[in-house]
Amino acid sequence: MILTTSSVDLEGITSSVSRSLFDESELEYLANLFLKSGDTVSPILLREKSPIAFEVLEGHREYYAALKAQELDSRFESIRAYIVPSDREESIVEQYEYFHSPDRGQDGGKDSGIDQKLLVSTIDQLMAKQINPLKSGLQDVNAKLDQKVVSPQVSTAQQSIAPPEIGISNSIEQQLAELTQTIKNLDQRIPPLVTQVSNMLEELNTLSKENLEKKLEKIGVKGVLLKSLVSSVCNGRPYESFKDIISRKESSGKKKIFTDAGLIKLLEIKVLDLW
Repeated sequence: MILTTSSVDLEGITSSVSRSLFDESELEYLANLFLKSGDTVSPILLREKSPIAFEVLEGHREYYAALKAQELDSRFESIRAYIVPSDREESIVEQYEYFHSPDRGQDGGKDSGIDQKLLVSTIDQLMAKQINPLKSGLQDVNAKLDQKVVSPQVSTAQQSIAPPEIGISNSIEQQLAELTQTIKNLDQRIPPLVTQVSNMLEELNTLSKENLEKKLEKIGVKGVLLKSLVSSVCNGRPYESFKDIISRKESSGKKKIFTDAGLIKLLEIKVLDLW
């Protein structure tokens, strides 16, 4: 049976991978390319859940870029995809991963810098999570300051409510002081973030099965999956790099130990001190 591509409505597609794992600027760049060409040139892989519902197997980045394109232009409603037959899903996914693996670029298999990308992506996400609330807080403080600067002279009767005015001023100063301190703390966290991510590789290489199980249990991995993951990680040692980790497969050779998205999520958990 020959595989053919279909144009599938974005409305009927879901992904198990969080959009937050992808850089929004990259998604917007791809989205604009999709809009300029009017379509996607690299079909994604979909699993059919019902005649009108599909789940992304591979091509999560392209899927989210297509959603971004739809946000920019509502006329962009579909994406080019292979709807993968269930009896051939494993072999087709394996083929897709082979041709889209980081070490099969135009450089003929040279190191693509995946370790650096993983590190930068993880730290960028964590920084954004901490900076966005700061931006919101600063905007709130600025709005209050602007309101005080442009407000007209108060009447004699209004001046009787001076104590609340003083309270507001003190509150603004306190918020500014807290935000300033938080920013300083954030700056000081950047070197430890890099160290924590680097230490993850060492821990995956050296932790005993018992300790690795405890750490994975702590982040919600349980049951058969826990035993299988611990066994696969330990049996695959040693790992020379993060790129090496995501290239490894379980002993059966059918499934990767960690996908790119899975490893980034693990690094994020490590940096947040949940590991």
